[in-house]
Amino acid sequence: MRSRHAHLQQSSFVVRRHLGFTLVELLVVIAIIGVLIGLLLPAVQAARESARRMQCTNNMKQMMLATLNYEEARDILPPGSVFRDHVPPYVHRRPGILVRILPYAENPTLHNLIDPEGDEPTDTKQLADGTYLAEFVVDMYVCPSDTGDLVRLGRSSNTPRARTNYAASYGSMPKTGTAPYCVCPQDIRNEFNAFAIGVPSSDLSQYSGPFTRQQHPTKLVQITDGLSNTIFFGEARPDCSDHIQEGWAGHNNGSGLVSTVIPINYDTCNHDDDPVPGQHKKCNWATELGFRSAHPGGANFALGDGSVHFFSEDLDHQTYQFLGDKADGQVIPGDVF
Repeated sequence: MRSRHAHLQQSSFVVRRHLGFTLVELLVVIAIIGVLIGLLLPAVQAARESARRMQCTNNMKQMMLATLNYEEARDILPPGSVFRDHVPPYVHRRPGILVRILPYAENPTLHNLIDPEGDEPTDTKQLADGTYLAEFVVDMYVCPSDTGDLVRLGRSSNTPRARTNYAASYGSMPKTGTAPYCVCPQDIRNEFNAFAIGVPSSDLSQYSGPFTRQQHPTKLVQITDGLSNTIFFGEARPDCSDHIQEGWAGHNNGSGLVSTVIPINYDTCNHDDDPVPGQHKKCNWATELGFRSAHPGGANFALGDGSVHFFSEDLDHQTYQFLGDKADGQVIPGDVF
């Protein structure tokens, strides 16, 4: 009996000994788990970015629908922004496109607080409770891929500004100069200006894209290249542009001023170690007024027919200008879309 009992104890001991992991086995398991996490994490991040990009696309479709509804109601497109009226009494700082399309985007409540045809600056208007109208976050104007602050102080007035990640296109227009407070050469120029289709003119109604900041609204009949071949809106980043930082309610927030001459995703976000002083500063007007996004590899653009396309930052630069200009008469290659 003792012999049998001893045998059972020995067998039980053997079984219990094999229930655990050796150190080598444990290290192998940990290594396998690490590899699996390493493989899974990029896939999860890619899925999340895909969802964010889809939301961004939907935002731009809403904006285009609102813009086309505005045009249908008024037989003219809204101004990009209104930096200065072109007729007396030359009223400054009137609302631009992102303010004017709000009632056509099923957001009349916020719009009812604004008089787009009045003289009061929208971006500094205070409400009865002391809050600023411009600090209201409009979800349609926020791309979730951009993780910057939703509200920040404006550059010009030092009042709260809710961000926009979208700007209306000025088209293929050259860009020069810098802000007076920008530490870089004042006569700095964009090396890509040679690609510009439009040219500066004393006639402010002459501009390449569908929008300008001088309140010279465009009629659809002037877009002779066709709505499906003309960029209306593109993505923008407040952290990379002093103008975009002015927010959706800003009178000079980049809409009607952002140009396709500056390449997609041209970096004006990192400027501490510029090889050329000021070349990549967000106060450099020659380079900050371009379309850029937080999406890897390119940016979303809304065309005049209401479609939204993701254009690679490697898009042929001349083709990019044809997409920016509303009446260049050039054919867009079929593989672009």
